[in-house]
Amino acid sequence: MITEQIATAPTLHEELPLPPVLSAYDRLVSEDARNTFGARIEEEKELLSIERATLSSERHDLDSRRDKLSAGEIPDSEYDTTHDSILIDRVRLQAQEDGLRRREIFATSRENWWRHGFMTYDRHDPQVASLVEGLTANAETEEQPFIRVADFDKQADQSTALLIDARDEPLEFPAASIVSALSFESWEEGRGRELSKEVNGVGKSSREVIEYYASHDTPIPPLEQATALILQDGRIIITAGNAHRAGAAKLRGQTIQIKELKVWRAKELQPQEVAAEGLGILAVDETATNKSEQAQSDKRSYTPPPELSKWRRFMARVNYFRKHQRS
Repeated sequence: MITEQIATAPTLHEELPLPPVLSAYDRLVSEDARNTFGARIEEEKELLSIERATLSSERHDLDSRRDKLSAGEIPDSEYDTTHDSILIDRVRLQAQEDGLRRREIFATSRENWWRHGFMTYDRHDPQVASLVEGLTANAETEEQPFIRVADFDKQADQSTALLIDARDEPLEFPAASIVSALSFESWEEGRGRELSKEVNGVGKSSREVIEYYASHDTPIPPLEQATALILQDGRIIITAGNAHRAGAAKLRGQTIQIKELKVWRAKELQPQEVAAEGLGILAVDETATNKSEQAQSDKRSYTPPPELSKWRRFMARVNYFRKHQRS
């Protein structure tokens, strides 16, 4: 496989404004933002510690009042009022403790990811509102050839990265935006002919598993993890962690939800695997110029490599499945 380094002309970046989604990403991973993020983690750890101590004190007081009520130490005239008050406070305190536990789990996960250089935000955090909006609004909506995960990763600038935690309310993307899947060689081959996944005690090929998942009326479960790549023209492509779920969503032609999304931006110096399936279409050095006449000409004259025959066969089966599912 031939590898080249293709540099985008400096004048091109001066002519084309940076897409808002890239601007939002760059602001969040700047040096100042990273310093602020590190300080925020320490500050929020202290606040959680204070809240934990406060709730512990309230729990101790509640248990004491309940014990006095059970021991008959409360006058009969105050029994009903005290009993109702304890019930109300117990429900309120339980909700607060549950919320604290969820925030502590998130804080622990965020601190662990931070040690590896990832800045983790809850999807509803106001600081990532613009980024989240840009990711969903600019997700690729046209089916693209499969890209192997190794080739997908080569396109990414991995020096900085964000992680969006959406476990409470998963993010939703068109299935077409998923162009890669962990452990898959292609959407058609899946993990390869010699590998299988057990379904109901029976070993099935990736193709059979995808069709099995897609044939059910129940919603396809969200992807546990996925990685989004922001191309230089602002488009978003994704590699899926749960490959068979992603393939089933494509087969159905529907959207897919994601619980945890890692976000990278594409390298400006883009390694282009000229023999790799799909990269001729999605290579960043081409997509960055798609507003110019030259880029449009290049796109029209692009000749897909022979490997795309697999993709065409897969999409033919997808279209057949969708047609007969609706009829």
